[in-house]
Parts: sequence; C-alpha cells; structure tokens
Amino acid sequence: MKKIMPFLFTGNQFNLRNIIVYVRNNTSKTLEDVTIQHTGPGGHSIKLGTIKPNSNDTQEEICSTTIVNKSELIFSYVLGEIKYSLVVYDDVINTDIRPIVITITEENNNLIFNTERISGKIYNKYLIEDIIN
Repeated sequence: MKKIMPFLFTGNQFNLRNIIVYVRNNTSKTLEDVTIQHTGPGGHSIKLGTIKPNSNDTQEEICSTTIVNKSELIFSYVLGEIKYSLVVYDDVINTDIRPIVITITEENNNLIFNTERISGKIYNKYLIEDIIN
C-alpha cells in the first residue's frame, strides 16, 4: 500500500518564479560582454552578451528565490575597451517578481540608464512587449 505524502510549502517556496529583465538599448552604442547580477547570496552574474544599438530584444530571467534581503541589481558592460558597472536598481527582493525594464538612452555622448518595474499582475510575454514598446 502506497502512502501519499502531502507536499508542504514553507517560506519562500511559494515564489518559484523568476524575475524577467528586459534591456532596451536606445543608443547608437554597441555594449559588449553585458552581464546582470544581484548582490547578496546567489548573486552570480548572468551573461547577456552583446547588445546592439537601437535594440529592444534583450531579455533574461533572474532566479528570485535567493534574494532574501533587499539587494541591488548590477549592470556591467564593456564600451570602447573600458568595463563599466553600475547599480541600475537598488530594491530587488524575492517577494516582488514584477518584470524589470532597463532603458538605456544617450545624451551628450553619455549613457543614461532608467530602470522601472512593470506594475500590476504578471503579464505574458506578448503583453509585456506591448507595454514596453
């Protein structure tokens, strides 16, 4: 006779989704060796590779289960053989799984990063693309 054991959810096990990060490069610059990562435990870098000028097709997912304390989201890239790293969002935590949109613009030959969360319910990919485009 088989016994059926109930599967119990505890703590952060309710949140088994990833945080989707979209990058919109609205500049004339090619960003190479791009990575994103969050600070704290489990904050290994995720490679995005090369992001071409005027592109909106870069998307990656960050596992949110390891972000137990508010963390920073770090965006790193190489431009003209110089490596840059900056905090693009300073309030990432596993209980907030809304998608993150990083928009890069150019002003006076400087890159400007704007990061926002898409509020409301988690949308499917097509609805999110409609919102950010």
